[in-house]
Amino acid sequence: QVSPPPGFDRPRTSARPPRPAPAPALWAWALGMSTLYVEAGRVVDAVVHEKLGLKAALYRAPLGSDPRVVCKLAAATLGHRGALRKALVDCGLLVDRTSGAASSGTGEDDEEVRPAKRQKQIENVASVSGGAKAVREEGVALVMAYDLLAGQGLRGGGHLSRELKAHKAQLQVSYKEAEANAAAEASNRPGKGGTNADAFEDLPRYVRVNRLLLPSDSEAASLRNSLAKTLLKRAKDEAKESDNAEELSQVAADKLVPDLLVLHPRSKPWLQGLEDVDAGRLVLQDRSSCLAALAAGLTPGTFVLDACSAPGSKTAHAIELLLGRGRMIACEKDPRRATALVGRLQLISAMRPAGKGSARRGGVGGEAADGGAATALPAPAMWPGAKLRFRAGGVGVEVRVDDFLKCDPRKPPFCDVEVLLVDPSCSGSGLPEHRLADAAAGRAGVGVQRLRRLAAFQRLVLAHALRFPKARTVVYSTCSTHQAENEDVVSAVLAENPRPPFDVAEALPWWKNAAPDKASKKLPAWASMCIRCDPAEHRCRGFFLCRLDRRAGTFALAGAEGVAPLRRKKRRRPAKRKLAGDDAAAPGGAAASAQTPAKRGKKGGGLRIALGPRPGGASAAAGRPAAPSAVAAA
Repeated sequence: QVSPPPGFDRPRTSARPPRPAPAPALWAWALGMSTLYVEAGRVVDAVVHEKLGLKAALYRAPLGSDPRVVCKLAAATLGHRGALRKALVDCGLLVDRTSGAASSGTGEDDEEVRPAKRQKQIENVASVSGGAKAVREEGVALVMAYDLLAGQGLRGGGHLSRELKAHKAQLQVSYKEAEANAAAEASNRPGKGGTNADAFEDLPRYVRVNRLLLPSDSEAASLRNSLAKTLLKRAKDEAKESDNAEELSQVAADKLVPDLLVLHPRSKPWLQGLEDVDAGRLVLQDRSSCLAALAAGLTPGTFVLDACSAPGSKTAHAIELLLGRGRMIACEKDPRRATALVGRLQLISAMRPAGKGSARRGGVGGEAADGGAATALPAPAMWPGAKLRFRAGGVGVEVRVDDFLKCDPRKPPFCDVEVLLVDPSCSGSGLPEHRLADAAAGRAGVGVQRLRRLAAFQRLVLAHALRFPKARTVVYSTCSTHQAENEDVVSAVLAENPRPPFDVAEALPWWKNAAPDKASKKLPAWASMCIRCDPAEHRCRGFFLCRLDRRAGTFALAGAEGVAPLRRKKRRRPAKRKLAGDDAAAPGGAAASAQTPAKRGKKGGGLRIALGPRPGGASAAAGRPAAPSAVAAA
């Protein structure tokens, strides 16, 4: 089911191409240490020292751990980096080799780190006391310190793990003191620690019940009760004595999104390793992320295209809303993210290979023939141009490792797409992880130049989505709070000439937006029909969504407004050949024949046929000897 790229000669005995070899270990001392710490530490160092974004740092190298877990651990470490670094310095586990000075504990570097100074910054690393082996990357020490002091506890062995555990009491005292000082400075600093910053720190944890695996209401209710009991047990085991375990383990149904459960903010670490999460029955998905598929108005039998589908939460939710009938194309340009997308869909969607035959023959995943639980198989590695087809909950799914902008809307299967979900790359200003990464890297926010480049790319993607001839609905969304990436992009695309045959429609009638910011630019008249999630108002991540519906009577066919017409090649009729001997019947008779040279026939299979005027024809009349008809062997 996986189509190889052109020129790729795959052995007949192999069901799929081999997985790419993992990146070589950068830390010889990390043998026996959890791979999760190594990969999360690599992300932290890339964000802090190389000024990369969180997403770019996460997918720059193949990951052996779950990308979601690596991202969460790295983001949490970046959020407390200043206090963690100060605690390690105070305990003598982290020293500055160049100056010997401890970190200021503010979470910001004393001077801006430039790419040319990368090697010097790497040498400002942790040095374990007692003459032990030197830690070659600071990020791993910070990640392990966070997991020891504020996470689930250290996992895996290694010399650094033993040193951290030996200094745990001293680390806790220094860490709490640094956190308290940082909170006091933030509250007294003008312009910092506003409402949104406080809201990000206290966002609840949302989980969605996967109705592909639990279709009945009784199964969903049983899962909710089981989750509440599990959280209560973990709260009693891990929470402080002064905490109310009953309050920390509450599981409530969301009032706005169906099948969404709301948990206490402190329950996030207790969901890691939970059996229902690992089996795909519970999906870790924010409230704002569930709105795109709901706003699309999907019905059974709809043909949906997700333009930028990784990591796959919106794609899986859309597949669930198709209720077992329909078709889905998921496009993802990056092969590593496409591999993670397939693995996530395999976990969530109870998928099996398309077509007849055994599920294992496709090497993708399995769905029990008796309707039981699916048996997950390793997700195949993807490469540029690869296509993977399978069935998820009865819906035909096709994952393409391709650029959405290169999909020709005039050709099948794209010419039949009815609904498009467009969620292009954005600044991520509405995500707490990106805010933490910006703060750790010393960035005040998204730069003007980067914002312009992102907006230009988003306009290209949205304009291309509106060119699909049978598309009736296009849902454009971003996890950004900047107007330049949201309303301004939609306004610019709708103002193009010729104007696309789409208008902004009300996304979700029951959603109420927060009051617009007075400092923002004037919004268009249709802005009230869009969705704007505010962390303080809606208790979820920052998010924007706009639904565009095709105007009545403007279903585009070839040549319609905004769609380039299909140009069909005209078939030329073969010209009738006139024999030279037939010129007597032509107007002008012999005179015309006398001015026309004799024509030679086409070359045949070893024979040449010479055609000349008939005896007594125009040649004889002109006084020349007549050329008899001859057939000569070539």
